[in-house]
Amino acid sequence: MGWAFLQIYGIGGWRDEVYALSGANAALEAVGDFRQNKLRLYVLGQDNDKQRFTGSNYGPFEIWMPVYYPGLGRAYRYSTEQFVKSYNRKMVYMHSHSNKFSHKIEN
Repeated sequence: MGWAFLQIYGIGGWRDEVYALSGANAALEAVGDFRQNKLRLYVLGQDNDKQRFTGSNYGPFEIWMPVYYPGLGRAYRYSTEQFVKSYNRKMVYMHSHSNKFSHKIEN
């Protein structure tokens, strides 16, 4: 039981790996969206087979729902939650420090 606990919650366990990978993927997507002038934030919602706009806004940001399949279990939910948190944090940071980030992709 202790070994299983460490594999999940210990340093270098799957939670650490998922946190790092989800955060990196989210940041990469947020930068790409920001540079294409897509200001959006994600919220975790119900079963969703594709990203979709919720129809609402929060200030300058459109509110979107990511791909999400709740039936895939807790690990998948954790990964999706980390993606949403990381993406939103990066997008808000870039918007509030827009002088440091290019809105358009430069050739």
